Amino acid sequence: MCKVLIFGGTTEGRLLWEYCHKEAIPAEMYVATEYGAYVLEGSDADNPHIHVGRLDSHEMTVLFEREGNILVVDATHPYATEVSKNIFDACEASGKSGIRVERNSCLEGETDFFSDDRIVFVDGVAQAAEYLQGQTGNILVTTGSKELKQYTLIPGYRDRLYVRVLPNPDVLKGCISLGIEGDHLIGMQGPFSTQMNCAMIKEFGIRWLVTKDSGVQGGFPEKLHAAKQTGIRCVVVGRHPADADKTNGMGLQDIKGKIKEWYLH
Repeated sequence: MCKVLIFGGTTEGRLLWEYCHKEAIPAEMYVATEYGAYVLEGSDADNPHIHVGRLDSHEMTVLFEREGNILVVDATHPYATEVSKNIFDACEASGKSGIRVERNSCLEGETDFFSDDRIVFVDGVAQAAEYLQGQTGNILVTTGSKELKQYTLIPGYRDRLYVRVLPNPDVLKGCISLGIEGDHLIGMQGPFSTQMNCAMIKEFGIRWLVTKDSGVQGGFPEKLHAAKQTGIRCVVVGRHPADADKTNGMGLQDIKGKIKEWYLH
């Protein structure tokens, strides 16, 4: 039987999951955490077609070979480069077809918006933390919890950092273990409006906002507009583009069409 395997945890993953159900196309969803399963709109975390847990490349290869006639869709976060690599290495090893959702960058064509030199671009979280070591003022970090330890190299980080992360118990515990707690630890599910971002910036006296180029779905434009309205500066962690030839990336609507075409033929 034909089946679509979706690796998600993102808005695109949820939309593709809903699309497959609407079109009666058999699908399985793979997410890394229980929280990722919980936020699937209209879905129960105990749904037998929702699988929770991280898989390495070998485990994916075994899975793909066992499932038979499948189409693999990588709808993971645009910064989840290691996961994407594992997915497509497994596709190659098992001889299965795989496609990746390409989320458009909000930076393209917006050169006028950044002409006031209020945005600093860096290649990764480590470089962001290194740059901020030489700056002053409070910092709102919105780059997730995975590399949060890098920011502890910033002088006075316990007093200066305000970290916004998903309200996942394990994530919150990890932040607290690094000394980030109390009102410096903001556990909230986004994306956030410009007004909400402005309110947080003003409430905590933020001078620097650290973010990833997570696209419209990740609330990136609202962060930039809030920074501009409040007169603060941004540090933007750039993406590491996937190899387009290898990942076969395309937009969400094109992928829906590809899924239907593959299933009907």
